[in-house]
Amino acid sequence: MDTVQTDPGTDFVWPSEDVSQIPFRVYTDQDLYDREQKMLFQGPTWNFLCIDCEIPEPGDYKMTYIGDAPIVVVRDENGDINAMVNRCAHKGSLICYKPRGNVKEFACIYHNWTYNLRGKLTGVAFGKGVRGQGGLTEEFKHDEHGLERIRIENVRGFIMGTFSDETPPFAEYIGQELMDNIDRVFIKPLKVLGYHSQIFPNNWKLYVENNKDSPITRACCMCSTTRLALSARR
Repeated sequence: MDTVQTDPGTDFVWPSEDVSQIPFRVYTDQDLYDREQKMLFQGPTWNFLCIDCEIPEPGDYKMTYIGDAPIVVVRDENGDINAMVNRCAHKGSLICYKPRGNVKEFACIYHNWTYNLRGKLTGVAFGKGVRGQGGLTEEFKHDEHGLERIRIENVRGFIMGTFSDETPPFAEYIGQELMDNIDRVFIKPLKVLGYHSQIFPNNWKLYVENNKDSPITRACCMCSTTRLALSARR
C-alpha cells in the first residue's frame, strides 16, 4: 500500500489508499500527542469547562482541564466568571489542589505568590526583602505576572473556554443548526444533581471513537458523548 508522510520532520506515514486504517502510532506517539495539545486543545477551538450553577457564590471555584492543561474556573466578588490556567506564574506549581471549593484569593503553596479571583498577582512573599536585603526590583511589574487567562463564553449556563483570541464566537463556531438545538433544549436554569466520573488510561481519541462505534455504544454513552463533543481529553 502506498503511504504518505505527514510531516517532513518525522518518519511517520499514513496509508494513502484507505483512510479507515488508522496506524496504531497515532495513539502512542508523544510528538503527535504534543501537537494535538497545541493545535487542537490550545488552538482556535471551544472547550467545555463547567456549568455556571456549579459556582453560584463569589469565591466558588472548580478545577477542570483543556486537554492536559489544568484550568480553574471561579466566580469573583462581582459575580463575574473567570477561567485561568491552574499554574503559578512563578514556577508553574498548581494553585488549586481540591476539585472545588470557595476562596477569597488564590495562593501558591510553593513560594506563596497570591492572586485575586481574576488572576491578577497581588502579593509576593518577601517582595520588599528582609531587613533591607533582597526583594523585588523596581522593574518587576505585578501586572505582567498574573495567571494565564482563558477566554470564556457563557452559553445557556455552559461555560466554554478557549486559549486562542482567533476563535470565532461560540455561536458562529458551532453553527446555527447546533446552536438552535442548544437553545431549544436548555430553556431553564441548570441544576447539578450529582457527579459520576470514569477515568480511562488511554489516549483521548480512543474514547471519542468508541462512542461512534455502534448505536448501542452511543446509547450507553450519550451523556459522556455530550461532554466529549465539547471537550475531549486525553
